[in-house]
Amino acid sequence: MIGKVICWTKGQIHAIIHLEDDKKSIAAGVAIGVFWGFTPFFGFKTILTFLTAWACRVNKVAAVAAVALHELLLPIYPFYLHASYQFGSWLLHTPQPLRAEKMLHILHHPSLWKQEAYHLWPVLLGSVLLAVLPAILAYVLTLWGIEQKLERAAKKKEDEDLSN
Repeated sequence: MIGKVICWTKGQIHAIIHLEDDKKSIAAGVAIGVFWGFTPFFGFKTILTFLTAWACRVNKVAAVAAVALHELLLPIYPFYLHASYQFGSWLLHTPQPLRAEKMLHILHHPSLWKQEAYHLWPVLLGSVLLAVLPAILAYVLTLWGIEQKLERAAKKKEDEDLSN
């Protein structure tokens, strides 16, 4: 099982790095995917990622692949949501902390969102602010990865030219 996950992850990263597009467009797409991946919009992350990438005119395939890669963090996602809630609560000065189980229950039941909106704002604010740094990091690492690939390709071509 873990071997399949690792193989799938490598395949996704390989596919992103080898997309035929401007490297900044690909990196921006990955950053958008990572950003939306860190938000609590269950079931809407992919469409939000695609629409944002489309509106920003960056690589949509890279964006959707990045948000899909983010699903690997699902086992630790409850801890992230709790941290997002705590951070958002601290920023908004909300007096009543919410237990992680209750927060997950609210987030998974849209019918509760209206009556529990008081508890959702800290999660939304915290997750959006905490998503910025990983998105920036994803942009930088993707650019670096693409540049490394291009350098290797140029060196390989140079070596082939010298041998001919």
